Amino acid sequence: MAHGDPVFLSRQPTPESLVVQASCSSRSSPGSFSGTPVDRESKKLDHTAKKTFSSCSMALKSSNATCILGRYIHALMEEAKGHPNLSQEMLQLLADAQAAATQVIQSGLDTLDSVARAMGTTIVSRRQSWLRSSGFSSDVQATLLDLPFHGEKLFGSKADSALERFKESRATARSLGLQSSASSTFRGFQRFKGFGRGSFRGRLQGPQQSTSTLPYRSFRGRGRVHTRGATLQHSASSSSSGGVQQGKQP
Repeated sequence: MAHGDPVFLSRQPTPESLVVQASCSSRSSPGSFSGTPVDRESKKLDHTAKKTFSSCSMALKSSNATCILGRYIHALMEEAKGHPNLSQEMLQLLADAQAAATQVIQSGLDTLDSVARAMGTTIVSRRQSWLRSSGFSSDVQATLLDLPFHGEKLFGSKADSALERFKESRATARSLGLQSSASSTFRGFQRFKGFGRGSFRGRLQGPQQSTSTLPYRSFRGRGRVHTRGATLQHSASSSSSGGVQQGKQP
């Protein structure tokens, strides 16, 4: 590898971030650390992304070398055209070679652009494999996925500061009482849902009448429908009449 090549083209970016610590904290043995995510699906995704990243790195190096070679040929043709005593035919050949070198450079740049996009996809896939087991909210995960990649760390150099900002904003909301008011509103809604219809109507209308006069449907005996008050009156009248009849007997 020539001097000055990017370091991340020869090795995988290291997953050093608070995201990795949060993901590893869900392991059975606390304090353990590994270079791969926790669950099986995330491991498969991370492994596939690493292989794709390695292939993209080789393609990126090859395309970069092609662009450098085309640029060198273009510079040689430009210098050769400055020599005196060149025929018109020779100048035309140099111009054609220079145009071909320009096309080689453009082709290499197009390949570099496509490979760079594929490499960015592998970085996002690896980030997603770690974020799946981190326990962060969807907003935090979306922010971490969109962070710029500089080639050394998987989540970049701004991941920890972004998490700190989320932590500070959450603490600020808690200090202002936003979360407590929301939770109290939710608890109030739960208490409201816990009311029965009768008890809630009773709180609004005040004391109700005696239950002995409330309509109560009874389907016992002959399929008749009686009210509770009528049933009580009927039983009272029958008992009183029975008492009178018993009093008439000797």
